[in-house]
Amino acid sequence: MGTSISVKTDELIRTSESLKLKMEEYKASYEKVYEICGQLFADTSWLGPEAREFNRKVVAFRDDFEYMYTKISDYATFLKKAAKAYDATQSGTQKQADKLITGRE
Repeated sequence: MGTSISVKTDELIRTSESLKLKMEEYKASYEKVYEICGQLFADTSWLGPEAREFNRKVVAFRDDFEYMYTKISDYATFLKKAAKAYDATQSGTQKQADKLITGRE
C-alpha cells in the first residue's frame, strides 16, 4: 500500500505570507533593542565596565538576529515556491491524464 501526500497550496501560501509579516515584526523588535542600546550607551563617560560589557554582548547578538531573519525569509520563500511547484505538477499531471485514450472511444 502506497503513501499519499496531501498538499494544500493555499495553506502554504498563507503560511509564507504570515511568516513574512512575523519576520518584519521580529526585525523591528531587534532593531528597537539596538536603537535603545544606542541611546543608553551613547555617553560612555557615565557607564561603568558592567554596562559596557552588557552593551558589547548585546551588539554581538546582531549577527544572530540577522541570520535568523534571513533563515525565516528563506523558509517563507521556499513555502511559496513549493506551492507553485506543486500546483504546476498537479496541472501537468491532469493535462497528461486528459490525453489518455481508452480502447472504447
